[in-house]
Amino acid sequence: MRTLSRWAVVALAASALVFVAGCGKGLESKLEGKYKGEAKASDKAGETAKKMAEATTSSLSLELKKDKTFTLTMMLPMEGKWELDGTTLTLTADKIMGQTVNDKGKGTTDANKPMKFNVSDDGNTLTMVSDKADAEVAMIFTKEKS
Repeated sequence: MRTLSRWAVVALAASALVFVAGCGKGLESKLEGKYKGEAKASDKAGETAKKMAEATTSSLSLELKKDKTFTLTMMLPMEGKWELDGTTLTLTADKIMGQTVNDKGKGTTDANKPMKFNVSDDGNTLTMVSDKADAEVAMIFTKEKS
């Protein structure tokens, strides 16, 4: 009887692992598509930040492709690779305005940093994660209906 119970536990654990792995792939496939972005200034943002957010919103768009590449327009066009870890989406730019991003620390340092987003459970909303606790502008991307 004990052997049967152990096998039942192993089978249950294996089933749970397959289910969890399958759920991750499910969210990943939900991410593929086009998103419209919005830059939202916080209440504590200054006038300059509010104006920048307003100007940026009109040009914010993102496309996540099945081959794990992306195109992002945030005033300037960017291209690169994306990956999902749990509910955190990371975009790493390879090119900005068609020019290869230098990963050796030369040039624009912000361009060398991956961008991170929290992903909603349904994959329809991506909220940029700032490394600054007092960030004045938040970027939120909403999936376009196809």
